[in-house]
Amino acid sequence: MSVHVVVSYDIANDRKRRKIAQTLETLLVRVQKSVFEGEVPDGPLRKIVERAAGKVDREAGDSLRVYRLCAGCAPRVETFGTFVQVEEEDVRIF
Repeated sequence: MSVHVVVSYDIANDRKRRKIAQTLETLLVRVQKSVFEGEVPDGPLRKIVERAAGKVDREAGDSLRVYRLCAGCAPRVETFGTFVQVEEEDVRIF
């Protein structure tokens, strides 16, 4: 089963921030500098989130947030200003 997900992070260390972004980019589409989005199967999502979360340093104040949107909620997302449109062809299924 696929889920629409939004993942955001706030990471202090540049190197770790790049690594987390690279990890998330394997499965999701970057829609803002520290926000990724996509429709993905739950299994691969869990793996990628676990990998990214392993790089989070709570002592340094890092955070990683995962928002799962219900099927009825995802189409109701409102965007203002410059944005990246997440299209079906952007979805990566493994």
